[in-house]
Amino acid sequence: MKKALLFIISLLFTCSVYAQSMVANNYNVAPDQSIAESKKAYKEYSVLLAANSKDAITYGKRAEVNLELKIYKGAIADYDLAIKYNPADVNAYYNRGLAKIVTGDFKNAIADMSKVIKAKPQDTDAYFNRALAKMNMYNAKAAIQDFNAVLLLDENYMEAYYYRGLMKLESKDEAGACQDWQKAAAFDKRAGKLLKKHCK
Repeated sequence: MKKALLFIISLLFTCSVYAQSMVANNYNVAPDQSIAESKKAYKEYSVLLAANSKDAITYGKRAEVNLELKIYKGAIADYDLAIKYNPADVNAYYNRGLAKIVTGDFKNAIADMSKVIKAKPQDTDAYFNRALAKMNMYNAKAAIQDFNAVLLLDENYMEAYYYRGLMKLESKDEAGACQDWQKAAAFDKRAGKLLKKHCK
């Protein structure tokens, strides 16, 4: 029981870190000077919003600044308003979904990623992030389905092989897990370690 719990805790941490890294990659976060610039931008957007409280675009921009500053709950609040005033903003749903994964709101992250997928059925990242959220809700079967969708759209999406392997192992499909890690091992040290541990 303790080993399983440790595995789950480490998995949750990994998913949260992965979502944070996706946010960082999207916004190219840099230290110090960039933080000062982001804080300045936040103030400027706040002034604009004080003058026009229904400006969806500015809420979206301030939300991006919050993501840069790792203020995830603030980002979610701003994306809520961006979506309220522009419900067609697919990027706002996607980024809010990422922030929700980081903050542990997996159920609503799934809902956001589902809206993205409905609007953009070829969006591999939306399927992938929805799968991460499903993993964190201990729904291995549903997560595997989303990882399958990712790999159907892009057979070279190595992260999907790694995580699908974890979910297959959780589902007692050790052979399937080994096949996935075999594909990912050349690109992912974690997959290589699991291959040595579970696939002899």
